[in-house]
Amino acid sequence: MLIAAGTKVTYAMQGNGYGWSITLFLNSESPNFASELPKAKTLADKINDCLGTEAFVDFYRVQSASTKRKGALIDYPAAAGIKSTCGSFQQAAFVRCYNQTFTQSKLIFFRGFPANSVTEGTQISSASAFSVKITAFYNQLVADGWCWLGKSGGSGPIPIVSITPLATGQLDIVCANPILPNPLPFGAVNTQVAISGVKGADTANGTWVVTPNSGAPTTRFTTVRQILINPYTVGTGHASWNNEALIPIAAQPLGTPTVERVAERKAGRPLYRSRGRSSRKRASW
Repeated sequence: MLIAAGTKVTYAMQGNGYGWSITLFLNSESPNFASELPKAKTLADKINDCLGTEAFVDFYRVQSASTKRKGALIDYPAAAGIKSTCGSFQQAAFVRCYNQTFTQSKLIFFRGFPANSVTEGTQISSASAFSVKITAFYNQLVADGWCWLGKSGGSGPIPIVSITPLATGQLDIVCANPILPNPLPFGAVNTQVAISGVKGADTANGTWVVTPNSGAPTTRFTTVRQILINPYTVGTGHASWNNEALIPIAAQPLGTPTVERVAERKAGRPLYRSRGRSSRKRASW
């Protein structure tokens, strides 16, 4: 589901034949990204400053969060960061971000840092230059209001009452309790619903894009995609909905970012102008 207002920024880094990326959001979108581009450039400088000499920020993509194809690709001039060789690109520092109430968190996998930053195998040395630089990076996230796309609110799991195939091939699904607000947040027409535990019509299990089709809040929705199913076993299955929203990154209680550990997390191929790899599960449209 697309959000109403926001700017998505993806930073693409590479080094010695490996590529990786970091994606963050700003909760605003100005004409031609006039307000967001300076913040994106400042953060690119902070990221590049954290990297060793073999790694660098290649480019960053600025996109509208509500209009997929509206955006710009910004080349970043390759420049040396900390004057030290990099460690293994297959290792990443796990940087933990929190929201304002410290009830949600997000991991940023930061790789390409200098080899002399790690001590005792899995820890970042507080005396290393990288420790100072990563703190400056995190403080910039807080100062400029950077966010991650997370779940806010939602429902379920709620028991499913019935699943009825329509003449169009779509599924009309009714839940025992209200599951979707109507209208949906941010004025969206469609949203994603996760279905599990359905028997008989087990092809209905999964994450689907659906449209609410009754009053607010609604217990009933219709899949956007055509789904072939066997007869539904009544009384089986649950549905759940999670609303996506931009979660602002908050300052750490002690004023320094939480670098939990250093561990292996494989990098991909050089990104060039491709979208790179993604582990995010995608719904079927």
